[in-house]
Amino acid sequence: MSTKLPIFIGGAGRAGTRLLRSIIGKIPSIFEIPRETYIFSPKQKKGAKILKKIDSKNNQQDKQKALLIFVLLSIFYKQEIAYKKFLSLKNDYENALKIWSELPQKNNNDKKIISLFQKIYPLINSLTANSYYEKESFSSTRFAIFDFVVNCLCEENNCLRWVEKTPANIFQIEKILEYYPQAKFIAITRNPYAVYASWKKKDKNKNIISVIKNWIEINQAIFKNNNQKNFLAIKYEDLITNPEKTIKSLCEFIDEPYSPELLDVEVLNTHSEARGTKGFNQDSLNKWKNELNYLEKFVINILTKRLSKLCGYN
Repeated sequence: MSTKLPIFIGGAGRAGTRLLRSIIGKIPSIFEIPRETYIFSPKQKKGAKILKKIDSKNNQQDKQKALLIFVLLSIFYKQEIAYKKFLSLKNDYENALKIWSELPQKNNNDKKIISLFQKIYPLINSLTANSYYEKESFSSTRFAIFDFVVNCLCEENNCLRWVEKTPANIFQIEKILEYYPQAKFIAITRNPYAVYASWKKKDKNKNIISVIKNWIEINQAIFKNNNQKNFLAIKYEDLITNPEKTIKSLCEFIDEPYSPELLDVEVLNTHSEARGTKGFNQDSLNKWKNELNYLEKFVINILTKRLSKLCGYN
């Protein structure tokens, strides 16, 4: 596995994980993996089903090609699109490049994947043929291919290390440490009222109980790991109200030099009127007070009161 000290970001959805990744990705020595890969925890049952199907392949070359395609799609596309594109190959991995080249809506990501597949597959073939990986499990081979791909991307972009952001990483720390013992973990937490308000704005039908249950599980995991030397917890509110101090502590944790350029980030909330502007908009901190009704506030208070206090939210 890589010795380049990768960085993993986790936390609740709508808590600022994407903003955090964007800041770290501005550091010249770090390659920012553009999508949530869910490489250690497939997001949907469909993802797990696809991996099971790949594992059932008897032909080793077909299995390697399928895994490489799955990893590349996971890096460059949202999971729903990645799964759809993978299934469009209809198990014909031998002719994957030909099928892609004939797609009517082929875009730059498809072209990038085709180019990387042609470049990496011959090397992957020799990697997985190594006696060490022959003894490893299917999931270990998948992680080995993922590691190989992102390190190739690092070299292509003149970077020494990489950062990957998947909210569910917070639940996979032990598994990740098996493959990356020196990895750095950064978790970001946010006021549960604001998290639910953000989800509600994105999806009016979002279930308040499921959102808050997820917030509780994630923040319990953050609280559990908070004293680990390779783990740093950041509050969204601190990042917004005092970005320079927070980013300096972040840079110190990941052993990278601080630069004022790291403050020059775009508003990334996909459901904000301010999207595309730059800076840290403090208006986002208290919007929930007007966006949530009394009953919603009451439910969140009842469910999160104790944990909110432990996390510094009174």
